[in-house]
Amino acid sequence: MISTAKIEDSRILAKLHKENINNGFLSQLSNSFLSSLYLYLIEKELILVAREENKIVGFVSYSYSSAGI
Repeated sequence: MISTAKIEDSRILAKLHKENINNGFLSQLSNSFLSSLYLYLIEKELILVAREENKIVGFVSYSYSSAGI
């Protein structure tokens, strides 16, 4: 099922990012920083998550503007 991410999903998104995206500068940042970044995107921009049996198995994020980040 595809849905918008919830605030409580930010830590899971950070963990998935670190585990599955191992290139680029974001992957070198701490889980705490990534969690804060995803929290901001959840609140201000857009993140869609794919859930299977109520577990996040994938996501896509989009930012209209990086000004607030």
